[in-house]
Amino acid sequence: MFAGIEGTRPLLVEMQALVAPTMLGMPRRAVVGWDNNRLAMVLAVLEAHCGVRLSGHDVYLNVAGGLRIQEPAADLAAAAALVSSLANAPLPSDAIYFGEISLSGMVRPSPRLRPGSRRPKSLDSRAPSYRIRRATRRAMPAWRSQRSAG
Repeated sequence: MFAGIEGTRPLLVEMQALVAPTMLGMPRRAVVGWDNNRLAMVLAVLEAHCGVRLSGHDVYLNVAGGLRIQEPAADLAAAAALVSSLANAPLPSDAIYFGEISLSGMVRPSPRLRPGSRRPKSLDSRAPSYRIRRATRRAMPAWRSQRSAG
């Protein structure tokens, strides 16, 4: 799930991903509801900085509900969905991912959730990085087996 804002309305949006092996020389990249160039950037960062090998896989990304997301904070939700699909390990059902991914692989917080901005007391500023560490620990054995096989 991605917690985003369209205009002034907060939305919870489901990001769906399918990563499937391909024998083709040029894997297919299909996106519905998100920017193709953003997907290419997220895939490159995952490959270069996270060791997630997606170059031999077809990648399909869908924003559920027919919405069109423009917000850069959806990067982290897309990356989490892609890694979950590749590792065939589900993410926690109560998790919400938001944050912009830089070219160096760092996760930047959403501008609306920077320290000092108004946010619910239950939302800890470390929550996004905690969720990523937790998801990484759960999916790491699958990543290792894929990296050693390829």
